[in-house]
This record gives sequence, structure tokens and C-alpha cells, in this order.
Amino acid sequence: VYTPMSFLEMTKINTSDYITLTSFLQQPFYTTFILNIPDNFSNGIFYNIPLDELVNAVDDALEKGYSLALDCDVSEKTFSQKYGVAVVPENIENNEKAMTYIVEETTVSPEFRQQEFENYDTTDDHLMHIVGLVKDQNGTEYYKVKNSWGTTGERIGNGGFVYMSKAFFRLKTISVMVHKDALSEKVKSLLTL
Repeated sequence: VYTPMSFLEMTKINTSDYITLTSFLQQPFYTTFILNIPDNFSNGIFYNIPLDELVNAVDDALEKGYSLALDCDVSEKTFSQKYGVAVVPENIENNEKAMTYIVEETTVSPEFRQQEFENYDTTDDHLMHIVGLVKDQNGTEYYKVKNSWGTTGERIGNGGFVYMSKAFFRLKTISVMVHKDALSEKVKSLLTL
């Protein structure tokens, strides 16, 4: 029988070693703020960094052998557990084709990301685990994301993993939680950790 505190003690995880990174334009970069989203009912603090730096922080963490907790929106038709992919096709007519073929993807700017968040097309609706990077036959990188919806069955592709394009990540990610040691010295100094 565990209490929340005894379970935490058993894991030997020091929660102060972890921070949550995000990227939105309504707050100055390299500051902290409370992101007003439904699942942030405990008023957790987010560190705001530029979008390119958010992507780089994830890549740096993975290169150093760290994984990251991912809070993102999976309500898009182009997030498919069945096919094990999450993409943002440039042409909406390619949404279905993108499940089984490589198609050109949308360029996601910070402004486009912000617009989709403010019009509620991007919200926090699912948590997953970024565990690695994979490449397609063209050398394009995707995040290997462990989902929680099982590993087998007719509706589960890639053994329960989703290959998430960086375009999808840039558009649909609310935040990532990462160990402080996984961050570059530059990011650490700018965030004054």
C-alpha cells in the first residue's frame, strides 16, 4: 500500500530536477508563466522558449540519452495510432494519403502555432513519452513517441509507438517535461535555473 509520498520516495525521483518547456508568443521568452490550459489545474510553471529552441532542446535531450514527457493535441485526423504516424500535410487533400505515404508537410511558424492555440485548434488532450528519433527513407526525422493505447491489435500500428513529424510536434505540442541535465548550457543560462 502506497501513499503519494511513499510512492514518490520509492521511485527516488527528485521532482525538482525536472522542468516544463513550452513556446508561445503571449509571454516573453526565457521567462516562466502559468499556461492557462484545462489540464494545468495545479497552476504548474512553464518555461517559455522560442519554438526552434524547443525543438533543439528535445533533440539535445534525446542525444544525451534522456526521454521527455509530451503534452500535445492528438485530435487531428493526421494523428493515427492505427498507422503509427502523426503528420501535418501541406495540402489537406493529402491527409488520408499521408497515413501510408510520405507527403510534403506544412511549415509551422511560431505565428501559425500561436494562431492554432488561440483559436482552440490546438489544446492539451493527451500525454505521451518521447523516447527517440527515427528517419524515413528520405532522411527526414520523426520523434518516436510511446503512446498508452496498447501495443497490439487492428487499430495499433508500430507496436504502440507513433512516429511524429517535427512539423506535427511544432504545431501540436503544448509542452515537454525534461530533466534539467538534458538541457544545453546555453538554455540553462538563459532560463536562470
